[in-house]
Amino acid sequence: MFASLEKTKKELEKDVNDQREAIEVERNALQLEKSKWQFEKKKLQDFYKFGKKIVKINVGGTLMTTRLSTLTCAGGMLASLFSGRFEPDTDDEGNFFIDLDGTLFAEWLNLLRQVANGEKTLVPSHLQCMLKFLQPEYEMERNHYNKQEFYLKGN
Repeated sequence: MFASLEKTKKELEKDVNDQREAIEVERNALQLEKSKWQFEKKKLQDFYKFGKKIVKINVGGTLMTTRLSTLTCAGGMLASLFSGRFEPDTDDEGNFFIDLDGTLFAEWLNLLRQVANGEKTLVPSHLQCMLKFLQPEYEMERNHYNKQEFYLKGN
């Protein structure tokens, strides 16, 4: 009988140890899942803060300041760059850096300001090269001379 009790005790101890190991594995999995959720939470919080900012950008050495909503209003590359999914390049002062011609981009930014205000905005011919690189949402129409004209669209 004593041997039977000893055997039962060992079986119970093994079951308890197996249960402890299973609980430890599950606890580790939950800790990993918690870490992932905390990372996602921080990412969303950072995006929310980022989305409310006035943005300072260095475009080809020309410093500009605008609203984030202005940069992203026409979609495309700028909207993706400042979506929070990517970490844009910065200069030594912490300004976001875009490697384009500053003079042309200043004109482009003024077009975006018009789009952000809900205006249908004609893209001048000398800025149409920006359409391919920045990939905003736009419409192509033909004018009364049957010439193509490009208009920026807001999101």
